[in-house]
Amino acid sequence: MILGRSILHWVVTILVAVLVFLLAMWLIPLIFGLIGIAIPGTIVTIIALLIAIGVVWGGYGYRRTAA
Repeated sequence: MILGRSILHWVVTILVAVLVFLLAMWLIPLIFGLIGIAIPGTIVTIIALLIAIGVVWGGYGYRRTAA
């Protein structure tokens, strides 16, 4: 158990976060390209990384009781 969650929970959460990161890296330029805005690759990477961190944080906070 790490921080009150099983190892399996963390493995699944990190796997989902990686998949979301890759999906965001593909979708963000596609969506903004449709409306004619070119976003630099560095900005796309930062946004995708923040989304992936949000997935990990959401996986940690899910069903967490308030103190």
